[in-house]
Amino acid sequence: MRNRLFIWIVLMGASLGAQDLDLPDLSNYQHNWMIYNPAFTGSREVSSISTFYRQIDFQIPAPVYGQLSWHSPTKNEKVAIGLSYFNETNPGSLFNTSGASSSQTKDNLYLNYAFRIWTGGGRLAFGISAGVTAYTMSFHPNLLHPGDAYLMREGFEVIPNIGAGVMYYTERYFVGVSIPKFLSRGDRLQDITHDFRSYSGVFTGGYDFRISDNFTINPSTLILYKLNQPLNVQAGLNFGLFEEKVWLGGVYKRPDFLSALFNIELSPKIMLGYSFSFSLGSTSNYYDKTHEIVFRYEFRRTVPSNIPFYY
Repeated sequence: MRNRLFIWIVLMGASLGAQDLDLPDLSNYQHNWMIYNPAFTGSREVSSISTFYRQIDFQIPAPVYGQLSWHSPTKNEKVAIGLSYFNETNPGSLFNTSGASSSQTKDNLYLNYAFRIWTGGGRLAFGISAGVTAYTMSFHPNLLHPGDAYLMREGFEVIPNIGAGVMYYTERYFVGVSIPKFLSRGDRLQDITHDFRSYSGVFTGGYDFRISDNFTINPSTLILYKLNQPLNVQAGLNFGLFEEKVWLGGVYKRPDFLSALFNIELSPKIMLGYSFSFSLGSTSNYYDKTHEIVFRYEFRRTVPSNIPFYY
């Protein structure tokens, strides 16, 4: 039991470290830019709903991710609004012993606002977000020794937060910088702290190389930076086929993960995507063999963008 408990603690710690921003670690992140930077709110220039589901294939219960978001420009074309909900659940019975269970859930609900102005042939957008993250934790091992009782844990806390970002985009490229969360958790339940050293910055960028109407090349990147932590770099390369109705590509995640992506536009309103992530290392690890499904629905027949995959 102690060995299983140690494994669980190590894995849970890895998960919390990777999700320090309380944001999803996505492969098809091109469809969920608004989560990382509120300045992307309304950038598709239509009322757009997207959702994803992410499941890690592991021998013991592993995190499950789900997200639902909506964003749209308003009657004032300079203003856009959005709403995003994101859930991460670390489920289940972690031990073969009867009665043992544990779980941790993070629910994020955020409102987004963006103000956009035309300049230099493109749009400069300033975004802010405000909302809450609710943490629920339960840890109940089936104790073999009464002395292990201190390992039992229960907890619930709600942390309000705000974020901000800026982005500039044209029909060919975009670049954005944001700080998704200005506040952070303290050492005790319900503690909220503010420390510049705890800020995490997010850089996003992409470019559209249009070879022909039936073939485009779209590199993109998502970089997360926090003081005294390793740089989190994700680099994607996608190929658009058949007037960008079908997309094939991949994402490399530092240090040794690779994701294969397939996205298809089923109609001018509907997009469906799938990705599979795996480790390039010699051994499997906690984020190996991950499946991700993305679905997006638009409320207008056409999208006024030459690169709707990205915007």
